Amino acid sequence: MNCEKCGSSKVIKKGRRGGKHRIKCKECKSWSTLLINDSETCQNDTGYSDYLNNDSFKNYCTENGIDMKLVKSAKYVNHQGQQAFNIVLDYEKKDDLKITEKLISKIINDSAKKVKRNVTSKNKAGKKLLRLIITDVHIGMTTNKDGNSLYGGKWDSDELFLRLDKIISVLKDLASDFDELHIIDLGDYVDGWNGKTVRKQHDLHQNMTNEQMFENAVVFKDQLLNNCYPLFNHVEMFNICNDNHAGSFGYIVNYAVKELAKIKYNITVTNYQKFINHYTWGNHVFVLSHGKDRENLRFGFKPHIDPGGISKIEEYLKANDLICRDFNVTFEKGDSHQLLLDYSASDDFDYFNYLALSPSSDWVQTNFKKGSSGFVIMEISGKNKRITPHFFDWKV
Repeated sequence: MNCEKCGSSKVIKKGRRGGKHRIKCKECKSWSTLLINDSETCQNDTGYSDYLNNDSFKNYCTENGIDMKLVKSAKYVNHQGQQAFNIVLDYEKKDDLKITEKLISKIINDSAKKVKRNVTSKNKAGKKLLRLIITDVHIGMTTNKDGNSLYGGKWDSDELFLRLDKIISVLKDLASDFDELHIIDLGDYVDGWNGKTVRKQHDLHQNMTNEQMFENAVVFKDQLLNNCYPLFNHVEMFNICNDNHAGSFGYIVNYAVKELAKIKYNITVTNYQKFINHYTWGNHVFVLSHGKDRENLRFGFKPHIDPGGISKIEEYLKANDLICRDFNVTFEKGDSHQLLLDYSASDDFDYFNYLALSPSSDWVQTNFKKGSSGFVIMEISGKNKRITPHFFDWKV
């Protein structure tokens, strides 16, 4: 949409007259009218209508890092006098991930020597479950690209595996009391493909190539399983692959982990591609979500759950017949990079936010706060669950 007098794209809608929008140019201050239906969503062979095939829409996409080739539909909106577009992208058109079969095969073949287990049954008093919860690992993210972030921070391959060592140490200390281990990854495991979020609307500061992220991500989980497998009679892994940073890249990483775990450890790895998922153990139901999805939600589940979030979760529980007095339901999410455990917002479920394994990015440091990073251990015995967070020191 351009000014009829001077051709500038710096125009805004200012009210209606006779079924037409009144348009004001910020450059020459002239007024004009435009006949258009606000509720019309454009969608055609090019991905957008002739109305949107203009400099205004192109500039908007450029400024927001949106690839116009991926636009499936778009709608012009006016937010407080500011021109904007609600855009839906066609994810089937996005570039294929070019992690080669050769690279995947190399990692699996280099690691896939079957590991033997020799564990005697423990916990004679009753079945107990140990759960490791990690989220927002953001492998490949840099916290201090130009040296000017507020608090610095160190996040690279060396730091990633130092944190893995601490996780393994904690699990080894607890293993003697538990027969079973569940490893939960709540999404955003890798930072993003080609320095972009899934929706390609934000540039990401990264210190690894796609291939380096892939290799570090697979090796991290392989080493975790390699150390845990001999300690427990039963190990399972659950990965969220519908998130706003990793997306399809995260799924490919976790698919490689799944195939490796099957060959090497005979361990079941479940990769969830829905926004909300669940599994049961005894009378416990664990509902898993990253908190923000890869495509549809404008805003995800909030750190402090609101009535809309409660309604969405309760609807999911009812649809899956999970509301029952005998069930102990825990909704678990990442995304917020905060540890917030809410036992009282709903009578039907507990609402748990978990802290990120990675330190805060430059963007988070500037827009929010320095924050904390770590992982969570959950011990399940009967109907009881015990939560223990483990924090990492901030490294400059």
